[in-house]
Amino acid sequence: MQTKKHLFTERFFQDWLPSFCYSQNRNLTPEAFVPDNLKNLSEHDAAWFLRAVDSANVQESNGYFLSDRSHAKEQIMWQGRKADIPRKSFLWLEPIITIGALARLIHQYNWPQDQVGLQSVAPWPFDLMGYAADNETERLACEVKKSSTEISRLIAEMTRFGAMPALEEEPANPTLRNAYRKVVGIRRGWPSLFWALGPNDEGELFKVMREPDGEIFSLIPLPEDALIYQDP
Repeated sequence: MQTKKHLFTERFFQDWLPSFCYSQNRNLTPEAFVPDNLKNLSEHDAAWFLRAVDSANVQESNGYFLSDRSHAKEQIMWQGRKADIPRKSFLWLEPIITIGALARLIHQYNWPQDQVGLQSVAPWPFDLMGYAADNETERLACEVKKSSTEISRLIAEMTRFGAMPALEEEPANPTLRNAYRKVVGIRRGWPSLFWALGPNDEGELFKVMREPDGEIFSLIPLPEDALIYQDP
């Protein structure tokens, strides 16, 4: 019996890679794809990504993936330098994990499909969002990272920035700036849950505990079954 990763690989080379390369005047060829990242794709993430596609939780067109509630397109590949001829392309793991997580919310945790979507509103601080029945109130924000080290660093910096007032200027360091923008995103919409997710179901779920009528908040660890959808 074929593994889900093997099925993903077959469909990637047959469908999604050509669709990406031959669309949007990208000037790419499937033959220039560099397969190194395929070895880092877990069976878990391949399976849930396929579930999202096969259940029509996302639709693919021209190499982009969209859900019904998306605020931006997702692509599962990235391009190398334009100076390289032919220009190389690579598998992008984080969007694969994100799309799989969307399927998990729907099929594992019983969220209505029209209440989960890829990407938050501009400037898109989060990869995946869950909404209340009004389709506007934010209930869950999810950020995907490619390693447990990146997840730990993100949580530590978000905890630090969340405990202080808003900064006058964003941090200059890219890693710190990325974490700070998540804090700004939480303060904009005040979701009750924050999910930091990595490959192969690595990650942590938190309750966003806001101080009364203020911008200071804490991240309180929760078991993953707190993701189960509940009507308010």
